[in-house]
Formats: sequence, structure tokens, C-alpha cells
Amino acid sequence: MNGSEMVLAVENGRFRQNVSISSGENHLQVRATDDVSGMTGISDILLVYGDFETSDLVITLTWDTPTADLDLHVTDPHGVEVNYLNMTTANGSLDIDDLSGFGPETYTSDRAISGDYLVEVQCYDLGNDSYANATIEIWREGTHIGTFGPHRLTQSDYSLEHPESWWTVQVIDIN
Repeated sequence: MNGSEMVLAVENGRFRQNVSISSGENHLQVRATDDVSGMTGISDILLVYGDFETSDLVITLTWDTPTADLDLHVTDPHGVEVNYLNMTTANGSLDIDDLSGFGPETYTSDRAISGDYLVEVQCYDLGNDSYANATIEIWREGTHIGTFGPHRLTQSDYSLEHPESWWTVQVIDIN
């Protein structure tokens, strides 16, 4: 979607994925590779138009494994953290807590406040996977400002205290 790749699980020849679209044009394309023959097919580009006001700040987490549970954590300039336990605050919200692989999890702030936003990813549970490669995409006022990762996480941590289960991605300065 819009030049960013995500891997999807296929079950019985079908896949399903929620995506967060941006205001304006969004380009979606599907590429499928047969595991047996190695042949790849690519769909035409599907144009989806989002007719809504552009958010000040959008941060999206995706990962490449089907059973891992990664979590997006965003701390605003007031020190208020948005995560799976606190999904909506006065300054932003998390759309979903994806528990079963791939993501996306998207943080949105319609009117970002001035100051530093801390972006982190936590590996809550690897499930049946031995690792998960996390990628973060950041948009500011509808403009893509960066792709971070992939970053490999190899340690699950239900207590949220194991340093190897965390990836400090970026501090974003909003003026």
C-alpha cells in the first residue's frame, strides 16, 4: 500500500487485511508468490481515495510474522502514553491491538501538540515465531517523513520490562 509492503497470511486461498488509508490517493497492489513453483503474480494498482481531513501525525507499525504480537507505544510531549492498555487519550489514539500477526497498528493524532513524541515497539509475544521484523512508517500532515526498520525482535516479554523486547524507534519533534 502506497509503496509499503506487508506480508499477509493466506488461509484456504484467501487473505484479509485491515489497512489505514490516508487522505487523498492511496495505491493498493497485491503480489502473490506460489511456495511450490516460485511463480509470482501481481495485481493491477487499485486506487482508493480518502476524502477526509489529514491528521497531523500518523504512525503505523507492521511486522512480518503470522503469530507474533507486537505493540506500538507512542508517548506524547506531556508524557501520556498510547498503547494497547490506553488506546485513546486527549492527544491521540491507537486504532487496534493486533494480537495475531502482521499488524498494522496505527497511532493517529488529528491535532498534534508541540514537543517530542517517543515512538517505541514492544514484542509482547512471539507466539510460534522465533522472531519478528518490525517496520514503522511515519506521516506528518499527510507527507511521508520516514520508514524505520525492519528491526528484528527476538524476545517476548509479558512484563514489559525486558530491554531486548523493546525497540526505541524515533523521537519526533513537532513544532
